[in-house]
Amino acid sequence: MRRALAHTVIGAAAVVASFVVAAAARGTPEASAAADQMFTQNVTPLYASVQGKEVIGSISPGTAVALNGAPQRAGARDGVSVDGWSAQGAESVVDVAVGQRIVLTTLSAEAVSQETTIETQRDSYGTVWKHVKLAGFVGSEHLVPDVATVWTSAQKLYSTRCTACHALHAPTEFTANQWPGVLRTMVRNAALDPEEAALVTRYLQAHARAQ
Repeated sequence: MRRALAHTVIGAAAVVASFVVAAAARGTPEASAAADQMFTQNVTPLYASVQGKEVIGSISPGTAVALNGAPQRAGARDGVSVDGWSAQGAESVVDVAVGQRIVLTTLSAEAVSQETTIETQRDSYGTVWKHVKLAGFVGSEHLVPDVATVWTSAQKLYSTRCTACHALHAPTEFTANQWPGVLRTMVRNAALDPEEAALVTRYLQAHARAQ
């Protein structure tokens, strides 16, 4: 039985790994960056200014950001812009799309007041969503040019830490909106700290089953 379980876990891990390779091969928007685009490799503080200490939000791992200017040297801050969708009544959270609860950024009240609204839409439930854009600054050490680097790290963490109680779930077993709730029940047994949980959650959502 132990040997059979081991084969199940290894097989599931191989399936999970294949999603990373497949995403890169497909050339999805998250798989390859434009010349002025980078990706956050962890939970990344968003600063109000290039040198100040005021943090106005945080950016989730694997989020695409547009560089506002040339990349800075190591240890400096890059000016970046993030755009996504906020639901009315939850303006401090910016998601990837209307009705898709993949969190790109969480923002302070001050940051919300500085957003630029691009357009508004109403979903099938009557909720009003705003397409917003926000600029700020992040440490250059948090950015990588290829999101596959982020997903590879997340997949390794997921496959090694989330098999204590059961065989590994394939990312497509749940939808992007379901994964945060599923993972919350696994965090304690997997001994994931908040940053690790955020990374794994974002990876699973990016490779989840379609709605």
